[in-house]
Parts: sequence; structure tokens; C-alpha cells
Amino acid sequence: MRNLTRLGYRRLLKAGIRIYEWDGVMIHAKTCVADGRWARIGTSNINAASLLGNFELDLVIEDKQLARALEAQYRRDMAGSLEVVQHPRNAPRALQRVVPSRLVPAERGRSALTRSSRELRHRAMVGARRLINAAFRSLFGPASVVLVLLGVLFLVFPRWMGLGVGVLCLWFAVAAGIQAWWERSP
Repeated sequence: MRNLTRLGYRRLLKAGIRIYEWDGVMIHAKTCVADGRWARIGTSNINAASLLGNFELDLVIEDKQLARALEAQYRRDMAGSLEVVQHPRNAPRALQRVVPSRLVPAERGRSALTRSSRELRHRAMVGARRLINAAFRSLFGPASVVLVLLGVLFLVFPRWMGLGVGVLCLWFAVAAGIQAWWERSP
């Protein structure tokens, strides 16, 4: 997902904009403060798809004390963020202009050992959950496509598909019978 969000970064970095990515545990909520007075907390991305097409919730609050607290939290979060920088790829000189640079987080002086054990456990759990979800998607995505195609074929060609399944069942039965015959005890 991170690479998907970085699609527009190169153009912004070339324009001189500095981009930081949070490197800690997070929830899917965004905050915005205007004039030290107005605060917005919510899940929308402030674009047409998010505001009109998705079921998202934003809360707009006029409260100077809350706005100051959110600004202070933002400054604390920036201390735990990494700046995204461009690194040239190792490519032949002729291709240097064509091959895009790598976008990587800048090195930070803070060691991973300074993180609390709770944060490390949480990050490991989130990483494991992402890995498991990706495995489920890679298994169930293609399986659902195959099942949809089979369902459509059964609806369109019921006789031929029935014959095909019957032949397949007979083939499996013969193969299982032969295997059982060869594996029997003497």
C-alpha cells in the first residue's frame, strides 16, 4: 500500500515539497487545523470520491484549545516521522534519465531498540495481520474468479458441464481405486 501512496511523490519532491511519513502505530483518521481555531477530525481524504462516494465521517470543531492540542500532537508526530527522499537507482548511464529514482525514508538516528516492547509487539502483530490478509487475498481472489466462471458455464451449458463433472468424478474414482489397490497390505 505504501508504494501505491507514493505514486505522486516524485512530482512533489521535484517541486521542492518535503514529504514525511509516520513511522509508528496509527489509526485511519486525519486531522486538519486552520487558523489555530478550526479543527477537522475524520476519515475522508477531502476529495470527491471520499466525500461523495464513500461512507466517511468528519467532525468539524471550532475550539481554540482543541486546535492547540492537535497542533502540539502534530509537532510530536513529526518527531516520529521519516522524510521521504529520492535515491538514484543503479542503472547504466544511458538509462539514468529514464529510470525513476527510488523513494525511501531518510535514515533516522533513533535506534529500533528505543521503541517500547508494546509498540514492537503491536507492529509485529500488524505486520503479521497484513501478511495473513495478503495470503487470503492471493488464495481467495483467484478461487472466486474460477468459481464465478464455473457458475456461468454451468448456467450457460448445463448439459456439457454436467457431463464434464461426471467424467471428472469417474476419473478420480478410478484413480483412487487404483491407488487403493496398489497400496493394499499383502
